[in-house]
Amino acid sequence: MAGELSSTIQTYRLQCSTADSASGNLATLLYDLPFYDEKENASFFESRDILALLPHGDIESPQEFPIPLEPPNSCHTNPLMVQELRRLRRSRHPYPQVLKLDHFLHQPFDIQVAVLEFCHPLDIKSLSKTCKSLRSFLLHPSSQPLWMASFQTHTSVLPPMPENVTAMRWMDLLFGDTLCDSCGGGNSFTDFVWKSRLCEGCRNIRFLDPRPSLREFIVGSLVTGAQKYTVPCLSRGKAPIVELLKLRSAIEAIQDTPQALEDFQETRRNFVQKDIDHAELCNAWRDSLEASFCFEWVSLRDIIIDKVNKRLVLHGFDPRDVRACQSDLRTLFQLETPSGRWIRNSKLTESMWIYARVHIEPRLLEVKASRISRALRKRIDSRENDIFHGYTKYFRPNLVSPWLWPEIPPAFAVFKHPAFSHLINNNVEVDLDDERHTNIPMCSIRAAFDQLVNEGWIDDWRWKKMKELASYLPSYNSTSLEDADPTTLDRATSVFWCLGSRYGSYTAGRCLLGWEGAAPHLRCGALRSSWGGRLHFNERGAAAARECVRMTGLWTEKELEAVTAAEMDALDRRFLCAQCEPKDFGNFKGRAAMTWRECVSHAIDKLIDNDTLHKPAPSFLLLSPKSESHVKSREHPEPTAKHKAWTCNHCNVHCGQLVTKEVAIRHLKESHFMSAPVQNLDFVYFAHAIYRSPRTPVTFQESPPLEYECTQCQAAGHVIRLYCATQIQGHLSRKHDLCPVMQLGRDILKLGSALWYSEPPTQEQTAEDITRHHTEIPLCETDVVGMGPIYLE
Repeated sequence: MAGELSSTIQTYRLQCSTADSASGNLATLLYDLPFYDEKENASFFESRDILALLPHGDIESPQEFPIPLEPPNSCHTNPLMVQELRRLRRSRHPYPQVLKLDHFLHQPFDIQVAVLEFCHPLDIKSLSKTCKSLRSFLLHPSSQPLWMASFQTHTSVLPPMPENVTAMRWMDLLFGDTLCDSCGGGNSFTDFVWKSRLCEGCRNIRFLDPRPSLREFIVGSLVTGAQKYTVPCLSRGKAPIVELLKLRSAIEAIQDTPQALEDFQETRRNFVQKDIDHAELCNAWRDSLEASFCFEWVSLRDIIIDKVNKRLVLHGFDPRDVRACQSDLRTLFQLETPSGRWIRNSKLTESMWIYARVHIEPRLLEVKASRISRALRKRIDSRENDIFHGYTKYFRPNLVSPWLWPEIPPAFAVFKHPAFSHLINNNVEVDLDDERHTNIPMCSIRAAFDQLVNEGWIDDWRWKKMKELASYLPSYNSTSLEDADPTTLDRATSVFWCLGSRYGSYTAGRCLLGWEGAAPHLRCGALRSSWGGRLHFNERGAAAARECVRMTGLWTEKELEAVTAAEMDALDRRFLCAQCEPKDFGNFKGRAAMTWRECVSHAIDKLIDNDTLHKPAPSFLLLSPKSESHVKSREHPEPTAKHKAWTCNHCNVHCGQLVTKEVAIRHLKESHFMSAPVQNLDFVYFAHAIYRSPRTPVTFQESPPLEYECTQCQAAGHVIRLYCATQIQGHLSRKHDLCPVMQLGRDILKLGSALWYSEPPTQEQTAEDITRHHTEIPLCETDVVGMGPIYLE
């Protein structure tokens, strides 16, 4: 009997050595083994004394965490175990022969142990759940060598078992449920550095950061990825408090013996490096399994989502809406959600379908409504675009002068006319996918324009807008729009701005003076749907205009509000901002000399910039006639050629799209065959263009003051400019070759009046300054101090 049993075991081991030990197919290994008497083998196996007869029966019972037979909750199942079981099933024969467990239980005990040594640890764990006899045997501490042999057989697919951990404990660390070893809480992952599984709370209690002197001799466990990974690290990381105390005690015991301390340090370094290498190997194994698991799970999820999509289409949902909800379906089936854990194969179960439909149908309805809304908006935009092109073609032959262009209503205002509203909204929801219902025939557009012109709608719109702007002024006290006086828009204090286009490098929208400034801006796109669809009165700009009118000294306080913009333009005075500090330009300091319109725009810009110096009411300085003449001589002529505000005066090709001066001249030469176009005759500058950048004001020098002028230039009829004490000498030397000899009174004159007024000048003061403007005031000897080599004669 014994010889036959020994021969059988040797034959079995020979068969196993040639088989694929990684597969561990229990049924395949037992298929050819002889069977024994059922009663004899059953009584032999049921005897508990057999455990003591095993060759490893004298092993001490280690302190183990028992392997749970059933997880307390499916969400605590270790995904590594699931993926390893899948790998095992795929690596075995596609059609294994299924044998009953009795075939295995009726074998001799030695053969059963030998077979189990070649099985995968997960197969042994599954076998321990079949009956009480196998459970009591496989989970007994004496079965430690059996588990060790199983791990050693499968070293190609499993990380090596460490020396300081028992086999059953290692089995629990690799494939056990994700429960904390201390408190039993979930969401706990294996720490391959310290061979433990702790939750975040228990880990913070039992682990501490080691001192810098101990970091070289102990491995710190670095937690990353929301407690999912614990990687080894020497420079940082935490270690168990117990191990830190043991290490410190061991070092303190031998610190007086240098040789022993050096040997201990060397041994400890080797031990630490060995732990680091093993932990990195285990983490790499876990990464490979999780990557494989995630890849397979995503593939299964995509298959299930495709099946959900097909079923949704069969239930009447539009395929375009279903395609737009793919991200929502992927979010619905995530690995962390309960619905994601249902995905174990490519089968769409009824519970999955009900869950997906309940959650995705509201989203599908939202997507459908959004798609229809976009299609409607696209059709309406297309029809409005057709009307806009017809609008341009209709008015170009009828409008010759560019000065009439601001009087034309914007296109979005024309869309509200009943004739055009009918063209836009007629059958707008019929068959949104058919392009034939999108465009509007040109004959219908022309007929609508004829109706608009015959009704006098354009004049009515213009008059209504003028009354509407006049009603925004503070002087308007009535509640009826009919009582508004459009003539008040001609006042200099009628300042408006567009809240939708007040920012940027263009003056458009920030400062709109009167009807001539506001009318071109009524076609701004921001007024179509935002900011109440209207312009707003600017109190800051009106205060700046009122201050400029006051500084001229030509009107009383009661007459300030009645001054028109045309009267201020005729005066053409220059002002300095009294609230701005003189800017340092290196050789001199000065401020910008502005027209009254630029002063209004300057005050509004400072309001937008929230400048603290300009918080009080606007205040300006009026330049004297001599200073004003000097500033105007240095100003660049308006208009600027680079402004997109030029147009041809012979056709309306630039209607609604103004160009630069160069483009306008090129158009005249190519289209009208003019060799030398004349400005203001063949092409004109549209001063109220929307895209008009601001003019750069001239800087008026204040320090050192400009208080000298050249009489040689005045006698020759040249442009008279002012100079400071250091500039006049260079001018006479460079232009008139009078250096170093200059005659006072004949070559140099000093101004006898102020450069500016801080208060409105009186009529007598203004007349006196004008007289002094033409009077020679010779220099005295004390006036030339610091002017260089000027010789008195």
